[in-house]
Amino acid sequence: MISRHKPQDETAQCLAQAISDGASLVSSSGMTEVSRHRNWVHTRACQTVPTCHDTFVWIDDDQVWLPETLAALVGLCRAIDMAVSGVYVSRKDVANPPVQATVLRGLRYSNDYGGVPRLLPCYSGLGFLAVPAWRARWVHDDSLDYDETLGDRRATVRQVCSAGVIDGQWHADDASYCRRLWERATGPMLAPLSVGHLTPAGARWPGVLSPIWDSENQLSTLALAFQE
Repeated sequence: MISRHKPQDETAQCLAQAISDGASLVSSSGMTEVSRHRNWVHTRACQTVPTCHDTFVWIDDDQVWLPETLAALVGLCRAIDMAVSGVYVSRKDVANPPVQATVLRGLRYSNDYGGVPRLLPCYSGLGFLAVPAWRARWVHDDSLDYDETLGDRRATVRQVCSAGVIDGQWHADDASYCRRLWERATGPMLAPLSVGHLTPAGARWPGVLSPIWDSENQLSTLALAFQE
C-alpha cells in the first residue's frame, strides 16, 4: 500500500519489483491530508484485496528498499503474527541527521519469538510497516464509516487512523493506527531492517542499529549510525 503522492521514480521501481514477485498494489494520490489517504487505501485493501494475501504492507511514497528487505519484513510479520516495522530516517532529520536518534524510551523487550531476531516495541510509523491481514481487517471492522471524495470518485471509507489529542498528548495519524494495534497486543515491533528515505539530496539509509539498555533492562536509546 502507498499513500499521499504519486510515488517517486525510485519508489516506483521498488514497487514494480514487488508486484512482479506477486504483491497486489492499492494506492492513492491527489489529497493533501495523509490520514485521508491512509483511510482510503486501508479500506480499499480490506475490501478488494484477495483473501489469499495474508499480509498488508504500508509503504510511503518516498521510501526505497531492497527486495530481500521487504521479504524479510513480511517473513517476520508472518512468524510472530504481529505488525513489524522497518527502520528509516525521519524527514525531519535529513538535513543534519543526529548520530543518535531517541525513538523509544522505557519499553521492555522480549526475545520469546522462537528463533527470530530480537524485536523492539514501537508506537508510530507507517512508512514501511507489515501487518497481518486479519489484524488489519480487525481494525477496519472496528472503525466508523465516513464519506470521502478522491478526484471524481466518492466512496464510504473507514476511519482507521486520525491525528488528534489522546490522553492529553498530540498524536499523528500513524501513531493512532499503531495505538489501535497495541490495544490488541499486536505490535508494531521494530525490526533491524534498514529502509532508504528519499530526499532532494538522494536516499538516506540508517546504518548499524545499536540498542542501549539500562540497568532495569529497559530501552534507553536506539542509536543509529547514519550512512550517506
